[in-house]
Amino acid sequence: MSRLVSVLGSLFVFLLGILANPNLAHSQQQNPAASIPVGNNASYLISLFPAGGPRFHSGDQVTITGLIKLVNNFGADSASAGNSTLLDQFKRQGIDIIGSFPSEALDVSSSLKLQSVSPSIIQFTYVTSPIQPQDPNQFSLKLFNHQNGHPVSNQDLLSQNTLALQVDNLTSKESLTSLVISGFRYSINSSIGTAIEGMSPLITGTITNLQASAASSGQNPGAQVSTGRNRLVEFVFNNQVVFSQNVSLAPGETVSYQYQAPRLKASNPNQFTINLYSTTGKGTPSKLASFSAPIAVASDPVAPQWNANSLPNAKSPYVQNMGAIDLIVSDSFGRIDASSFSVSLSGTTTSGSNVNLNLSSLTGISSADGASFEWKGPGQNLAEGNYILSANVKDLAGNTAPPYQISFTVVRTAPQILLGIGTSAILTNQYQISIPVNITDVAPVTTTFTVDDPQVYTFSGNQFTATIPLAFEGTNSISVVSQDAAGNVSAPFEFAVIRDTISPVLTQVLPAMNAVFYTNSLPYTITVSGISNEPLSKVSINGISASLAADRLSYQAQVPILAGQDLISVIGTDLAGNPTTLLSSVSLIYSNLPPVISLGLLGPIITNKTALNLPITVSDSVPVTTTISVNGTSVFQTTDNSFLYPLSLTGAGSYAILVQSIDLAGNSSWQTLAVTVDTTPPVITLTSQTTWPSKTQTVTGTLNKKVASVSVNDTAATLDASGTSFSAVVTLPGFGNQSLMISAVDLAGNLGTASVPILVQSGTIAGENPSYAWKYQECSLSGGL
Repeated sequence: MSRLVSVLGSLFVFLLGILANPNLAHSQQQNPAASIPVGNNASYLISLFPAGGPRFHSGDQVTITGLIKLVNNFGADSASAGNSTLLDQFKRQGIDIIGSFPSEALDVSSSLKLQSVSPSIIQFTYVTSPIQPQDPNQFSLKLFNHQNGHPVSNQDLLSQNTLALQVDNLTSKESLTSLVISGFRYSINSSIGTAIEGMSPLITGTITNLQASAASSGQNPGAQVSTGRNRLVEFVFNNQVVFSQNVSLAPGETVSYQYQAPRLKASNPNQFTINLYSTTGKGTPSKLASFSAPIAVASDPVAPQWNANSLPNAKSPYVQNMGAIDLIVSDSFGRIDASSFSVSLSGTTTSGSNVNLNLSSLTGISSADGASFEWKGPGQNLAEGNYILSANVKDLAGNTAPPYQISFTVVRTAPQILLGIGTSAILTNQYQISIPVNITDVAPVTTTFTVDDPQVYTFSGNQFTATIPLAFEGTNSISVVSQDAAGNVSAPFEFAVIRDTISPVLTQVLPAMNAVFYTNSLPYTITVSGISNEPLSKVSINGISASLAADRLSYQAQVPILAGQDLISVIGTDLAGNPTTLLSSVSLIYSNLPPVISLGLLGPIITNKTALNLPITVSDSVPVTTTISVNGTSVFQTTDNSFLYPLSLTGAGSYAILVQSIDLAGNSSWQTLAVTVDTTPPVITLTSQTTWPSKTQTVTGTLNKKVASVSVNDTAATLDASGTSFSAVVTLPGFGNQSLMISAVDLAGNLGTASVPILVQSGTIAGENPSYAWKYQECSLSGGL
């Protein structure tokens, strides 16, 4: 539904003021009241007024009105030098008015209603479509210098006012106000355009010198253009200077400052101001201009409210312990002030001790843009007693939520049942039995009697007499259970009304009949346990009193045994006093000798293979488990005493093989085997000459690692002590170009080869190598003599 309010809201998105230095005004001979020409060098003030703002709701249609004013360098309204309307003058001067409301379209200029009421003022109106909280909801009006005919850009921006609407309780988008004054662009940006009371937006103030330098313009820049450090920029919030700096603000230079505003109050002006001073002269700086923009703040009169599903709550006045804490608070408009949250727990235990706990260290989780908060934490391990949990919180505007206060009682003690009759050998000839019952519990209790016909009888209260019918002759089994309001359940109180002459039947659970145990230390104790077909009064195992379960149907005892064969004698007595004996036997094997491990391979092993068969034999008189680990990782386990393990290695490298055996008596031993896998052939380097004066020479060379053997042209070479150098006397078959074939085998079996060309020069005896011409000359010379 449209929300059109006839009275315009009083929200001014920004104010502009220019406070002039009288001396400067005199030197420039300007008259504040004089008419100035409309054009791209003038200053224009845009004011926006959202009707009914600053707070809106989903579905509202917002009417935004405003003014575009021509102002002089001193911030006062100025009359135009022309007689035509300001709108007509804009058209002649090439100044475009562009409106934007991205929730509908980036350009809504065609939807603006413009009217010039004087040569220096333009009125405008824009009506939005129904707004939605998830939309940007930013209305922006900009004036652009379009005189040059090129597409408009931010460099051509003369003035701007961007208004962010606050819808429902969502945080609004940012706002931006900008204006050009005497060649300087002043901009004020708020990260939250319309803040909800208590918010702290980030405000950025910027001033940029748009003037061209004197050298580039070819004009006398006058007092406004300076490259010296002769200006002072001052940033002010609510009449308090938050930052100032002496700057040159030379042409093209920008000064910017970010200010994190404190929590905003709707009653404050919340105004951010940029002041520009001249410090050229001596004495007090002269103010050149001042630009201000207030941050719109919507007042918040609404207090937060606690969610009824918070935990703990009044639905559970009796609990076994304080469960997980989950306190949820929300604000229909404002934002929760998490720092104001406090929660405490006070109470008195059943022993009379006072308890006071501060639980404010709970983990807080914000949701819905801070409009709701949930504090979670683990339950508290409280002693039994009466407690009150109290929580308090405020929103950022200081509105206090109603205190959250819950009373509860912690009771963990199960109901204690006291029956006014005996529970052993109850005999009767009646068709019913009356049992006085007394239940001890601080919480309300419900008690059930279960009789084996089967019938269930339920009683409320802590003291009463239960009349229970007996449907069968012989044994009538009765079980009594009480449960209190906190959920504590008593152990079943079971008894029978019987004439009982039959001994109980015992069944042994542990150990199994003829079980065998192993140990490497004495004395040795085993657990003997069993069950009975009826409740027992006592159990003795080899003369040791056994412990009975709450239902008295199972028993258990720790019984020492000796090495060899042992007899286990269990004597159980039922509630009627009938005994029974259960006999069994076990064996204990004692050994303190560790297993003996024999490995079929001796180390260390160097190989070029990644698969090895590792024979392993383990000798032990006790069953043994053997584990093989490679480089600390278990790869195989067996209970065999002799086996062949196929060892598979992943590639070249060093491997530590650990074979560990542990027998059932707890004795252990281990063997290690070091294996190195080397798959890289040795590299051969010849160190002797490759030009031989004769066919027989000593060949020498080196290797990059230790090798087992080297041969040169099938002649075994001699290795030095390190195994990395060799020599061999080799005779080549002829002269001229020959070759050496050198092969080397390393310790892992890898074969490396090298073929080396050799030049064998001829001998000095004529005719030894007739293929060389110089020898024939030698023969001719000799013959001439």
